[in-house]
Amino acid sequence: MSLPSRVAASLPVIIVGCSAFLLTHESFQPVAERIHVEGREASVAFALPAREPLFLEFELILSAPGERRATVAVSLNGTSVSEVRPAAFHRTEFGKVEIPVSAVREGENRLAFAVHGAEDASFDVNARVNNYYGIAPDFPRVFVVGDAAVWHRLDQRSAAVWGFRLALFLLGGWLVVEGLSRLSRRTTSGGQPGRWTGSLGLLAVLAYSLATPLHVWLSLEALAVVIAVPWMLGEGVRWLGAHRGIAWRVALTTAATLLLLEGSLRLVNAVSPIFIFYSDSFGRYRGQPGALHFDSVLNSRGFNDVERATARPAHVRQRVVAIGDSFAFGVVPRRDNYLALLERALAADGSVEVINLGVAGTEPRDYLAILVEEGLAYGPDVVVVGFYIGNDFEARARKPYEHSHVATLGNFLWTLGRSGRSVIVNGEPTSGAYDDGAPGMEEEAFRRILMGRAAIYVGDDGALAGPAARAAGYLREMRDLAAGAGAGFLVVLLPDETQVDDALQRDVARAWGVAREAIDFDRPTRAITEALGREGIQTLDLLPAFRREAARTRLYKPRDTHWNVAGNRLAAETMTPMIREMLERR
Repeated sequence: MSLPSRVAASLPVIIVGCSAFLLTHESFQPVAERIHVEGREASVAFALPAREPLFLEFELILSAPGERRATVAVSLNGTSVSEVRPAAFHRTEFGKVEIPVSAVREGENRLAFAVHGAEDASFDVNARVNNYYGIAPDFPRVFVVGDAAVWHRLDQRSAAVWGFRLALFLLGGWLVVEGLSRLSRRTTSGGQPGRWTGSLGLLAVLAYSLATPLHVWLSLEALAVVIAVPWMLGEGVRWLGAHRGIAWRVALTTAATLLLLEGSLRLVNAVSPIFIFYSDSFGRYRGQPGALHFDSVLNSRGFNDVERATARPAHVRQRVVAIGDSFAFGVVPRRDNYLALLERALAADGSVEVINLGVAGTEPRDYLAILVEEGLAYGPDVVVVGFYIGNDFEARARKPYEHSHVATLGNFLWTLGRSGRSVIVNGEPTSGAYDDGAPGMEEEAFRRILMGRAAIYVGDDGALAGPAARAAGYLREMRDLAAGAGAGFLVVLLPDETQVDDALQRDVARAWGVAREAIDFDRPTRAITEALGREGIQTLDLLPAFRREAARTRLYKPRDTHWNVAGNRLAAETMTPMIREMLERR
């Protein structure tokens, strides 16, 4: 073999061995300490398994009655780390600083904060001390660290130790390359591309580490993944090239199966619509007539209500048509639903009907459709719409996978498996006895929903202007249609549980890494109130009443986001005076 050939044959071994040597830190221990302190002076202790460079990320709010300038000194073990001078009082200051390794101790460390320059000032700090940026603290463990951590590690061992370690990695690289070569399919020219494909992933990771101030550290299992995945992809491509006939037959059989399944699902959905498949109609979520809901059944139209004649019965003086989402449909027995309670409060003799047209999973565009297609036919005197702050800003949009029924079904089953929650299929919700204290879903599923909705509180006011205007536009059309039919119109703002529960508010602040005071939990209510005000739409905000009562009574079912029996009762009591007044005016 010529010298160039020998060099070329050795390059994969050198690349794998040297790259693995530079990238692997199999014993790295991640540190991520979350800290909250407040006052004029405060400190907190935390333990470290080893002495190494750290990062401090923080959100700091400085409060004071006056406007004198002040700074917050941050120190670790008595060594100054940073001096933070906020641009203004009561405004969140964000920062990230690298803590010099000279200030760090193995074992217990103490991080301290102190105000300088204003005797009446105090701070509120949420912070995180960590020794890595990301990416995966679990299998296969991959960490992105600052270059200072690499130099610190190199200083911990002698050149002889590092030389011996490099020799071991080169030997391991030779074994890996030779092993993959023997497993690889030879090309028609006799070459063994498996010698090279195993090094492609390592080269990409090493290039990132060299081109940025950050460095990737791999655990041994992550190293194996980075080597094996490109090699397996290469082998797969070569296998398909060598077995085109089999590959085509498998592909055609799979495609035919998926097409038949797609057609079958579409046919079933056309005959009996299933709510998991996309539809522009609110009927996608409508209940099944006669379906059991605790101790009652859905009426012949699929609503959680008694049977209602379209023509007004002789004994009924007035009618209220109520439209909303799952709050109107209800997760409590019908007798405890706030609309049933409202009907009894307005007229115990049944002379006033409150017609519940609530459909779970709907939003303002659907509310308009429900009013047009079904609500106006009842000849209402008042139309009431429940606007849920938690998700009625969202517009239902077709996701890419929802163009395929097969993909939609797969996504639904995957989500169902992760959620740990029973699912209501086409309004066949629940049977058996109702338990007001039973959690609605698993902790992790509830947390995902909670954090998914938190963006409406953390963003700025401008981010909600568009969604609020869109929702108000649909509600304005409803108001105009109701007025044309001679009916009054009222939008009731239903508070999200996060707005009234201090513990959930702290969870949101902790998850977003900001101080509780930096989050405006009134922002979405203010946004929709202002948008409806510009349209001249009458509103009733339940948030003040719910906040007052939440201090002594639980109003939402545990881990569910919906009202319990007490929450429904409070909503009915708060709504009754205004709706009674609207009916009396008519």
